Amino acid sequence: MEPFDGPCVQVTSMKTSQPIPAIITPSLLAMHNRSLMSPVTFRLLLACVCCAVASSIAVAADRSLELFRHGSLKHWMSPQGKKIAGGWEVTDGVIHRVSRAGHMITKEEFTDFDLRFEWKIARGGNSGIKYRVNWYGDRLLGCEYQLLDDERHRNALNPTKTAGALYDLYAPHSSKRLKPVGEYNSGRILVRGQHVEHWLNGQKIVEAEIGSDDWDCRVRKSKFSEYSGFAEKTSGRLMLQDHGGEVWLRNVVLTIPESVSR
Repeated sequence: MEPFDGPCVQVTSMKTSQPIPAIITPSLLAMHNRSLMSPVTFRLLLACVCCAVASSIAVAADRSLELFRHGSLKHWMSPQGKKIAGGWEVTDGVIHRVSRAGHMITKEEFTDFDLRFEWKIARGGNSGIKYRVNWYGDRLLGCEYQLLDDERHRNALNPTKTAGALYDLYAPHSSKRLKPVGEYNSGRILVRGQHVEHWLNGQKIVEAEIGSDDWDCRVRKSKFSEYSGFAEKTSGRLMLQDHGGEVWLRNVVLTIPESVSR
């Protein structure tokens, strides 16, 4: 694989392992061997010890949200905070932009997350998934995972605006594999602190460090140059864009690390 055009940052696990204490300690065995307690009492004591151990090593599960489960848009609203009024429909867990509807954003803000989804676009189509979305004056902006028909849309003339790109900032890796229009691609957006990754069909195609010298240089050359501190806030909403064409997403699951979901 060719090197990325941005700095490479190693990501460490969000969870820490804990040593597993011995369930049957020498002192407990000694008490039993010296017949200081009945077999029934010993079994009860052993059960209590096992419960305590299980509690001490349990790790809380990450929080996951299926963002379009059962045809629901309960996690979403308009940029003005109103109910989604039409144009977007959900059928059997698939969200489909059918007609002019405007963008929609999540009701909740997120910090670190792992967003996985499948997507397809109409012929000549253009859309995107934005994250760390915040208001910059009267503009609602954020980082964008570009959804595009690379073969037919004019944006594809600029590598930083092709499918999977971090829009207008980082082009996908040249070895990316994009499926033909009409077929679903798998996508992933991983955010850990200031570290961002875009994945397409099982391959990491973009890696960036928000706020780095490289990031700042790219922002200064982009359409976001006039917005001070663009995307540097550590929390924000997700957005689905309405760019006038049809787009479909399914199996959209947002996972939030346990360490930031308390």
